Amino acid sequence: MSDVGFPQLDPSSYPSQLFWLAVTFVVMYVLLSKIALPRVAKVLEVRQSQKDGDLTKAGQLSEEAEKIRGTYEKSLAEARQVAATTLSSSNHALSEKITEVESRFAENSHRRLVAAEQNIARVKAEAMLSILDISAEVAAAMAHKVADVRFSDADAKKAVATIMQKG
Repeated sequence: MSDVGFPQLDPSSYPSQLFWLAVTFVVMYVLLSKIALPRVAKVLEVRQSQKDGDLTKAGQLSEEAEKIRGTYEKSLAEARQVAATTLSSSNHALSEKITEVESRFAENSHRRLVAAEQNIARVKAEAMLSILDISAEVAAAMAHKVADVRFSDADAKKAVATIMQKG
């Protein structure tokens, strides 16, 4: 053996190295082409098929989502319209109810006012009669004391009533 250095750099071993290189290459080529590469191709094909299926399914789901969104927006618009109609009818009914209550209140207030005015007029008339009676008694008593003249109750009432009417 010579001191050449690395055995693979020794030119005398080149033919055996080339032989084993060719054998290894052929074995590797056969293993890769018959076993490994078909498996890799199959995996890539499955992945591509899965990817295409997923994209198709995503497209279908997107279409369904758009349909659902359209239905949702339509339902929302209808619900808003129903709510607006309900609100409008409720406001109208409430306005009618308020008008009716106000009308009853005004009518009741008017009746009570008329009754109060009648009571006031009655009480005023009673008070005036009472004042007339008292004034007639006082006038008769004053005439008797001052002029020593006696008036009947009817004459005294008549005189006081005449004076009260004048002013």
